[in-house]
Amino acid sequence: MTLELGLAFGLNEKAYIAFDPTKTPLEEVPADLRGIDRMQYRSYSELQDRVERLLAQEVPVQRTHDVENQLVQLRSEALRLINESDGLKMVDIARLLGVSVDMAKVVVRPLVGTKLRIEGQTRAAKYRLAEP
Repeated sequence: MTLELGLAFGLNEKAYIAFDPTKTPLEEVPADLRGIDRMQYRSYSELQDRVERLLAQEVPVQRTHDVENQLVQLRSEALRLINESDGLKMVDIARLLGVSVDMAKVVVRPLVGTKLRIEGQTRAAKYRLAEP
């Protein structure tokens, strides 16, 4: 018995027949008929891998977005600025990055504990590079 998979993409519909050749004789499986393609597998993990590759080809996912790229750049710039100073307060980081204090918090806080450490409390707190 074959397992039929169909993926619809708008008006152009593509169809695939997935089959296990140990359970279905090869001559019983149509190949490339009217746009139907076939996919052979011998285990469910192999089928999963092939379907994932097919989906990645047909529906590519953009891995990074502009916001993510901006955060990466701002975090890199914040680390550089902090490295070049004797520690910076959040308001100073925001001013030097050219962003609001709230945005500076979004940029800096995920780095605390891994790349940065905080000295002091509340508004007097300074951010410094974490010791290796």
